[in-house]
Amino acid sequence: PLPALLARGVACSLCNDDPAMLGQDTAGMSHDFWQALQGWKNLGLAGLGSLAENSVRWAAFEDQSQADWINDIKQASLGTNVKAKRMQEWQIEWEKFCLWIVEEFGDEFGDEKEKEKTSDA
Repeated sequence: PLPALLARGVACSLCNDDPAMLGQDTAGMSHDFWQALQGWKNLGLAGLGSLAENSVRWAAFEDQSQADWINDIKQASLGTNVKAKRMQEWQIEWEKFCLWIVEEFGDEFGDEKEKEKTSDA
């Protein structure tokens, strides 16, 4: 259900009330994202990124009125407040992570269509 919601543009995020209470210590949300990847084979990197970005977008980083919070969600990284800065930081880190994935595993997995063409020849 979650990957289907994400594919249809529904804003979903993973949230954890109290990671330390659940025995996750410093792992925090990492465990929840790992469980999502294990539970839904079709989630993929794009779905994982969408969940992570939405988790930052919907987070409350500072005390503010409901109207200000909703406005910050709409502005996302285009604003000038704390949420916008966190969204900008997330986008930079996500790009670095995706680049690392390609550099680390690109040769191993490569272009699947190219592999299919080679094996069919």
